[in-house]
Amino acid sequence: MQVQDISLDDDVKESGEHDEITILRDFGLEEDEAQTYVGLAQLGSVKASEISAFTKIDRVRTYKILENLKNLGFATSTLSSPIKFSANEPESILKDIILKQKQKVEHLEKNSSQFLKILSRLKLNEPQVGLPKLTIVSNRNNIYDQMAKIIEETTDRLFIVVTLSDIIRMYYTSIPEVIKKATKNNTNIKLMTGPELLTKLEYIKRLGINKFKIVT
Repeated sequence: MQVQDISLDDDVKESGEHDEITILRDFGLEEDEAQTYVGLAQLGSVKASEISAFTKIDRVRTYKILENLKNLGFATSTLSSPIKFSANEPESILKDIILKQKQKVEHLEKNSSQFLKILSRLKLNEPQVGLPKLTIVSNRNNIYDQMAKIIEETTDRLFIVVTLSDIIRMYYTSIPEVIKKATKNNTNIKLMTGPELLTKLEYIKRLGINKFKIVT
């Protein structure tokens, strides 16, 4: 195993490029759904067979994807024969997603007291002191929330092992701000990643990290 130390200077410029598929997946789409939405956005109003040929996704699967995109508010279809599909405007999609998330938060806040009341009736067993524990976190949002919590609670040194797609996704979470606050408090954060990031240094710069290690 070889480790290469990389130090970024202030001349690293952001290319302005974004991984559309990665961003769309963060907004709840599967990879083939994200590919189909990007295809619709590029092609305009098209038949299912046309978007299937464009994305190289099986036609039967494409029909299911298009229905899912419609249900999620990412696409619409015509009443014509043959049916044509088109991508909805990003602004309207984003507003709809934000509205749904706000409604979820309001629902949680409204029922939080009832939730605590019910759980307080349960008698929890006291954990045995001194036994090691293992926590497995699933779901990307939960993982990033846990990462942010760990960074906030770290006061000395922290190693973060990530891939290029992780770096891109993390930029759209609270992690960059948490990292900046941690470094201001003299927490030593070290990033360990693969060689593919050498062509995307601006993404690391966005996280507020100026030094990292390439592991090959």
